[in-house]
Amino acid sequence: MEINSNLLKALLKEHGHTAQDYANVIKSSVSTAYNRINGLTEHSRTELMAVKEHYGLSNERFMSIFFASKVN
Repeated sequence: MEINSNLLKALLKEHGHTAQDYANVIKSSVSTAYNRINGLTEHSRTELMAVKEHYGLSNERFMSIFFASKVN
């Protein structure tokens, strides 16, 4: 799975969230959240659903962030 890190970072900025806030959403450590945000490691299905629900993402926006055709 390839994520668009720039879009994910923009989403977090939109909500005034940090890596710590994101870690709370995906129920992980800050280092794991950082790795997920930067596309270094993959999100689990549970994490993806938590993000979609927490941020109220439309299917289109969710897909553009987490299923990018090209890594940025």
